[in-house]
Amino acid sequence: IQARNLIRELHDMSYRDQLTKIGNRHAMRKYVKEMNKSRSIGVVYCDITGLKRVNDNEGHVAGDTLIKNCCDFINGFYKDYGVFRIGGDEIVALCSCIDVNEFERRKENFVKAIAEQKIPLAVGFSWKKESSENLGEILHEAEMAMYADKAAFYKASGIERRK
Repeated sequence: IQARNLIRELHDMSYRDQLTKIGNRHAMRKYVKEMNKSRSIGVVYCDITGLKRVNDNEGHVAGDTLIKNCCDFINGFYKDYGVFRIGGDEIVALCSCIDVNEFERRKENFVKAIAEQKIPLAVGFSWKKESSENLGEILHEAEMAMYADKAAFYKASGIERRK
């Protein structure tokens, strides 16, 4: 029983982000490997804006709380797909086999909720009919859209990004 429990714990530690309890990079790789590549893919690439400022001004406990809250928010919209924390402040939702209309509907609701609830996220989206296309390029497209959203946020807010 102890060995079985240890194996479960090691598996959990290998595939789950310990702070947020969502998938990590290893879980994302596994999800991608198991996807039906002939079906569609939607990517939601998120970055938490202002995390450094929160960490510097309020401390890392407040920063960790911000990360958890943002992950919970994203997971609330995309938990039936794969949600992964792939970096300190970067979270990706991979929506395998999602219809373009469903992806667009969720996208609109997600963006609306971000604005209404003032969730500090910059977001980029990408959808392709087949995930067999180069997934790296699909992720990059969503990431570049996120960076454009992030730049627009900092420009509109007048906040200098690296201070």
